[in-house]
Amino acid sequence: MILTLPLWLLRGVSVVLLVGCVVLVFALLVLGRLREARTLRDLAGLQEAFAALRVGAVNPLCGRTSRFHELLVLRMSRNVSGPDAEALVRWCAEAGVVDRAVAWTTSRRWVTRARGVRLLACLDVEPDVLLGMLADPRPEVRQQAAEHAPRSTGKARVAALVRLFDDPDPGVRFAAMDSVARCGEAAVSDLSVSLFVANRTETLLAALQVSLTVPSARLAYEADQLCRSTVPEVRGGALQLIATISTAAGAPPQRLLDGLDDPAAANRAIAAEGLGRLRHLGAAPKLAQMMQDSSWDVRRASGVALYAMGASGQVVLRQMTRSPDRYAADMAKLVLSASRMGRM
Repeated sequence: MILTLPLWLLRGVSVVLLVGCVVLVFALLVLGRLREARTLRDLAGLQEAFAALRVGAVNPLCGRTSRFHELLVLRMSRNVSGPDAEALVRWCAEAGVVDRAVAWTTSRRWVTRARGVRLLACLDVEPDVLLGMLADPRPEVRQQAAEHAPRSTGKARVAALVRLFDDPDPGVRFAAMDSVARCGEAAVSDLSVSLFVANRTETLLAALQVSLTVPSARLAYEADQLCRSTVPEVRGGALQLIATISTAAGAPPQRLLDGLDDPAAANRAIAAEGLGRLRHLGAAPKLAQMMQDSSWDVRRASGVALYAMGASGQVVLRQMTRSPDRYAADMAKLVLSASRMGRM
């Protein structure tokens, strides 16, 4: 049985829906105007605050809303330094912004905790609180804390960030790796410990990737030990680190020569590339043999390495063009042709 509604009822429902849509659109327009007006007031307040900061006037944050405080800190902290930054921190402390941000880091809502971390990081205050947030149960908060880890905490900061290499969330791991890489030489000691004691493959690979950005001779022993790993990816990362360290020191290690015999083709290619960057002429005969490798990547890396060694290596490449091994001859011709076209 099909239920039929009177025509007048359908018309009434249509009119109500139409009026509701008109009211909704009107309300959205009004809200947009109000938001625009509030934004203009905030921008005017920011300009006043900037001017007050320059002339050392009274604290312009008193009597303002927490939203304005947050907007001001996020905008101004990126554009002030030295005495101006100290004045901004002092104003925020007087207006209760710092205390409020610390209280936010203990909120039950992770969004509020993340806001507190962001404010404290922009002001570069309360480093102990920020380091504690690296252990927050929510990955979003840990990532925020890792991205803005305070610089004033020194080794404690680096050690806490290195421990996050083992975090289950990839975003947190990437943020920690990026922050440690920006630490430079200050991170070498903790990276050395991580390379030596880490048990998980993911942790070792993360530590090796970051170590490539700070190639220190102090990491040579750990890299040498990791070349004995049973995991091909770990051996490859260790070979890359050894090649980078040796390039800086100018001394090709035996480990790269041994890497040419690695069972993994990717690692043989890494070793060949490293020897090419070092221009180690003693490896030229072995690289010529590697151009007969079953892997295309290894053959190409060996050919490019020989070309990078200068005239002596290029002579070997020209000899390889007449090799009875068709694959080795083709690769030698390909490398020489690419060099003539300026693609090397």
